[in-house]
Amino acid sequence: DVRGFIIVIVSILVGFTVAFRLLLANVEGECVVALEDGDTLSKECDADPFGTLSRSALSTFELTILGSYEKAILLETNHVILTGIVFIIAVTVVLVVALNALIAVLGDSFSRVQENVVANRRRERAELIVEYMSMMPER
Repeated sequence: DVRGFIIVIVSILVGFTVAFRLLLANVEGECVVALEDGDTLSKECDADPFGTLSRSALSTFELTILGSYEKAILLETNHVILTGIVFIIAVTVVLVVALNALIAVLGDSFSRVQENVVANRRRERAELIVEYMSMMPER
């Protein structure tokens, strides 16, 4: 049941990982500018979140599934409109696939339970009859 969902979601994430890697490859991570001793400015930046394919995969997972992202990263690219469109499509596709998978899993579980309803009802009725018969005095 879940195997098909995992295959679909991984393939979607791989596709969007490549797309975000191509669109956001040159965007720096979060930077902090600090004034040090001697009135010297220092700038420290995190690693580029889409600089390598592995970091891009983690950033895409965080972006689409967890919904945690920095708006500045999406706006610092050379292709702001295209990046925005790809971001909206990625979040929408992942959301729709995840909700459909949840509905499918719940529907399948409900169907399996419903298949056994009649058998369970008859078994419980038989157990009650056996219990009542054992409580009756013998003649």
